[in-house]
Amino acid sequence: MKGKIVFSGIILIAFLITVLHVTPGRAEVRLADEKIILNGTIKQTAYLRTQMNSKEYKRYHRTHLDYNRFSYVIEGLFKIKDCPEEQLNFFGGVKYWYELSPVFDDKHRSAIPDVQRNWYSRAQDRDLLSEAYIDYIRGPFNLRIGQQIVVWGETDIKRTVDIINPIDVRLGSPGVDAWEEIKLGLFMLRGTYQSQLPGNLLFEMLYIPGDFRPARLPVEGTHYGPNPVDANPFYPYLPYGVTTWLFEKARRDAPGWQLKNYEYGLRVRGYTWDIDWTLVYFDGLYDAPITQAQKLPSAFFSNYIAKGIIGSITGKPQKVYFPNETLFRYPRYKMIGGTAQTVSEFLGDSVWRLEWFYNFDEPYNRGTNADSGSVYDTVGRDTFGMGLNWSDKFSFGQFTQKYCSGKMMDVSLTFFYERVFNWDDDIIIAESGRGHRRGASHAAEIAWNVQQFVWHQQLMFMFTGSYNPIGKYFICPIIAYVPGDHWRWEVGYPMYGSRTPSNKGLHDKDSVLLRMRYEF
Repeated sequence: MKGKIVFSGIILIAFLITVLHVTPGRAEVRLADEKIILNGTIKQTAYLRTQMNSKEYKRYHRTHLDYNRFSYVIEGLFKIKDCPEEQLNFFGGVKYWYELSPVFDDKHRSAIPDVQRNWYSRAQDRDLLSEAYIDYIRGPFNLRIGQQIVVWGETDIKRTVDIINPIDVRLGSPGVDAWEEIKLGLFMLRGTYQSQLPGNLLFEMLYIPGDFRPARLPVEGTHYGPNPVDANPFYPYLPYGVTTWLFEKARRDAPGWQLKNYEYGLRVRGYTWDIDWTLVYFDGLYDAPITQAQKLPSAFFSNYIAKGIIGSITGKPQKVYFPNETLFRYPRYKMIGGTAQTVSEFLGDSVWRLEWFYNFDEPYNRGTNADSGSVYDTVGRDTFGMGLNWSDKFSFGQFTQKYCSGKMMDVSLTFFYERVFNWDDDIIIAESGRGHRRGASHAAEIAWNVQQFVWHQQLMFMFTGSYNPIGKYFICPIIAYVPGDHWRWEVGYPMYGSRTPSNKGLHDKDSVLLRMRYEF
């Protein structure tokens, strides 16, 4: 009932904005002589799974709808002082989501562990705030203080140097959702200086005073998480599987806001020889958990395995505990990198983008034969990665003019590569989702996106996806109906596959995507 009330209320807000909007044709609301500028997105997204084994469906679902998320993001720019000498603004963004699938399907609700259900199902606490910062501009200086989301990258689907903000993949996925929707804001001081040096150099520095937030990992039994594990020998005596216990413990072990967890970054941006380029440096904490190999096995046995054995013997459900000692760390590492973008007249005015990084002492666990169940050590290794993107527009003569109103087809192709140096075959990386085979120091992937508007730009066809030579792929055709500046209706079919058991990802989550959104 609560979800229905929230959804109805937001639709009413969207209707009122439509009626009261005084400047049609603009995807934003301007108030108080344009001293207040509001924009936002209201969405209802659903996944109807077409690929689900009968055992999972019978026990944990009444329908094939395993994702039904209502969400909104509303941002506002408030101009406090606006004069030629200086400007003082406040920028704020609020967001909310509510996952309705376990509300309407009680069997699906039972698939999601109690320990994570409320944390997963709706926005709470800091999740309600995307950004909130003071923005001060005077001459060539710009200073921002508050919770912010930083964009340093140029490529899609995979992140290379765009690593400042951790991501939340509990309810979203790159390629289907925008990066800005799944990034977590951090409190920071961020300043830029626009110099008069050759190349129009822009200097940027940011400092995060210990506001550490780990990456949010998918929840068991949900669309983006691992399937409910009926194969667990301790079912039904334990309330959830091994993955949930490990993920939840890692979340609890995250250090939180402490000054010793400071992070800082430097960036220089310039324009030289028709190339828009940046160089970046970052010193911070790894936002993915690293196992403390000496502590985890015994703690896991006494707090999980032993409980399962007792339950199997007594036939009674057991309560699972989390020890007070820290079992996961988030070590410090350093990164240098850069981006470059240019237009090549020689190659038909196509746009080329390059993004690269070099991580120093990036932390990895080691396990016997790279098995995450046999962790025995933690090591640091240097890692290099890059993404090269080509994008262009294509016209098909009379077809483009007649049916597409002159709107050309946008095509983008990106090649990713990553390599870990000083490699040994016990390094655990295949299960990280970074595209490595077990025992392989390198990974490669190709991503693409094709987009074409037709029918006076009211209908859009998009085909996006990625392919990894290990046999892992993501493919998603999408059709969108865009009747005006605000409403957008989308139907898609994301498909996943993998021939590698240790890197299978969402291999059995093929679904029909239904998405309705209102933008202002």
